[in-house]
Amino acid sequence: MAVAAAQVSKQDPMNDAVLPRRGRFVGGTPKLSTWKATRQIPTTSPESEALSKDLKQRGFSFVGPTVAYAYMQAAGLVNDHLVSCFRYQQILTEVAYAN
Repeated sequence: MAVAAAQVSKQDPMNDAVLPRRGRFVGGTPKLSTWKATRQIPTTSPESEALSKDLKQRGFSFVGPTVAYAYMQAAGLVNDHLVSCFRYQQILTEVAYAN
């Protein structure tokens, strides 16, 4: 994976495949969900499927839609905190100030 990342970085240092925090796959801002129960939280999304496909085309392996979605959660591209979680409101506030 490091080799594929280095190759992509050489081709385009600001590429979203290497720096997905820029949010090309979620329209430039974090995707905000309104889940009330953990059973509602998906394991994939159309955006994670697109990210997975893009990374595979660039030489990455083991990056299916579920892995891509987990990465998107960790990178802050999606807010899957339950609306009852204290972090949910904090993230909403951060996103509002960023825009």
